[in-house]
Amino acid sequence: MLETIRGDLEADLAGVEARGWRRRALIAVRITLSHRVQAVLLLRAAQLLGRRFPPGAIVVKWLNQTLNGCDIAWQARIGRGLRLDHPAGVVVGPAVEVGEFCTLMQGVTLGDNRGAPRLGDRVYVAPGAIVMGPVTVGDDAIIGANSVVTKSVPADAVVFGNPAEVRRRGSR
Repeated sequence: MLETIRGDLEADLAGVEARGWRRRALIAVRITLSHRVQAVLLLRAAQLLGRRFPPGAIVVKWLNQTLNGCDIAWQARIGRGLRLDHPAGVVVGPAVEVGEFCTLMQGVTLGDNRGAPRLGDRVYVAPGAIVMGPVTVGDDAIIGANSVVTKSVPADAVVFGNPAEVRRRGSR
């Protein structure tokens, strides 16, 4: 779990040049003041608690929802390096799988009553997007803003629209 949290913090600090004590100070400030870091750390705390004491995980999930506006089930399997740039309105169901180094923007919904999606590694989900049903989103895919994804998406694809259309990166 500590390695996962380290990956989450590193993903948040991507591109930051600070080293040594300045980097540690920046991490402390972001943990204290940044909703995006708080949301991820509270999710990891809920996941850790859920394995041993599920009622505690429910309380931490509620706290995350109250403080940061995101409703992420502690049962969801989420890889390291999760980035929630704006956690408000993010909803992730309990059976959802998210790969490593993924970014979920505000208002994203993953999963519904029909099934849970599986996102590969390095997937970017833009604001307001919905990925519903038992679909798979391949590695390095981009889900466009306000898209509704109901079919599987191949790796390296860009999808957008309602219903979402699949395009390969670089194609017009």
